[in-house]
Amino acid sequence: MNSPIGPSRQQDSTSIGLAEIDYGTRKFSARLTADLDVELLSPEGKAITSLPDARKDEDEARVKEAKKQWTAAKKELKGVIQLQRDRLYEALCTERTWKFEDWEGYLNQHPIVRRYCQRLVWITTDEKGKRRTFRPLDDRSLSDAEDSAVSIEQSTLVALAHDSNLKDVDVAAWHRHLADYKIEPLFQQFGRGVYRLPSELGEATEIDDFKGHTLDAFALRGRATKLGYTRGAAEDGGWFMRYEKRFPTLGIEAHVEFTGNSLPEENRRVALLALTFLKKGHAEEERRACALGEVPRVLLSECWNDMRVMAADGAFDADWQKKTEY
Repeated sequence: MNSPIGPSRQQDSTSIGLAEIDYGTRKFSARLTADLDVELLSPEGKAITSLPDARKDEDEARVKEAKKQWTAAKKELKGVIQLQRDRLYEALCTERTWKFEDWEGYLNQHPIVRRYCQRLVWITTDEKGKRRTFRPLDDRSLSDAEDSAVSIEQSTLVALAHDSNLKDVDVAAWHRHLADYKIEPLFQQFGRGVYRLPSELGEATEIDDFKGHTLDAFALRGRATKLGYTRGAAEDGGWFMRYEKRFPTLGIEAHVEFTGNSLPEENRRVALLALTFLKKGHAEEERRACALGEVPRVLLSECWNDMRVMAADGAFDADWQKKTEY
């Protein structure tokens, strides 16, 4: 028996056809909306919240299989959507560039990724170093912050814009543009501030600007998780001492080190210690401390701001060593 779920041809300017769900006597369809939500449609084209049960004239086993496959498909789609978002944020942090022809073909023409691209600001740099910014629109055309059309040579390099590579006047213009069109940015590109590494720290391996800021362990866990960090491995005594964020394309891990917590976790008072980076070696298990000067400036700025946000949930305490288990 053929799969009860097949490709859908339904597509318009605000939605993407995903699948046709065949009950035998009835065919339902699913589409991805402009907000990247999944919407089910009845055979009559009306939005419904869930697939109905089988009717008397339908094969109950076929309907049951269709529902099972649809549940699995939704879960897989959710994972794909999150993965694409994470990849774009990593591209921002690692300062990835594309030739415009590749960006146009693989991102702006992609049925899912192009929706995300429309919620981001992009920057180009030509051979003379001149920079231009733009945002792709739903019709795949390009616009600048003042609503003027933008055209780009195929060989021009494209990257994601950030506080660190735009002038304040340009950042302000994009803030107005996004607000005027009620565009919710996919993630924050502007406004977090820029961390500029002091020249004397180029060979250093840690930033301790927030050392001694104390807060509750569960507050730190909640904030770190929301910022995309995961708990580090347990060490001697069953304690973990850091939260990690991975950037696979560069083989870099950012570590927010703190005084640690036991497993299972307790809501003890903890203190932040340092921000460090590890670089993956040739072998899978090889890791080395990464000099701060090796870390891309956007990635360094983003992670520094992450730690600043964590520190803001608490406050500096001169007696932090006495008040934490360290």
